[in-house]
Amino acid sequence: DTGTSGYDRYGFRVPAAVICPYTKPGHVSHVVYDHASVLKLIERMWNLPPLTARDRDAANPIDDMVDFQNPAFLDRPKLAEPARPWVLGSQS
Repeated sequence: DTGTSGYDRYGFRVPAAVICPYTKPGHVSHVVYDHASVLKLIERMWNLPPLTARDRDAANPIDDMVDFQNPAFLDRPKLAEPARPWVLGSQS
């Protein structure tokens, strides 16, 4: 926290995907997030104090993307078999 005190300037954009059983299917968020947004969600869920001014003041939690009451799936989805089996050391 020795940099600027406002955290009001955006840097480069970092695309992200939230993938877990609790992600809302098909949801696209239009909220601006920060690198500390996941930390902010964890702090809110477990009533923890903020670690820094950045997660206290600037970060939006990612709670609009997740629904912890209604998971999208409880069992792991079955994936298709690979077209070719992977073999250690093969190069093609």
